Amino acid sequence: KHRVNDKIFEFDTKEIKKIVGADIKEPEILRWIKEYIDEGIKNIDGGVWE
Repeated sequence: KHRVNDKIFEFDTKEIKKIVGADIKEPEILRWIKEYIDEGIKNIDGGVWE
């Protein structure tokens, strides 16, 4: 969970496993997870995240 003021980004691996239906350790899945987290944090931080 990442919070900035009143905005929250949450990441739940249980939910991702349900959605993906595959091992989340696969390289393609890991890349997607990284992009998903990066984008989620950028959205709540106003685009300032690296």
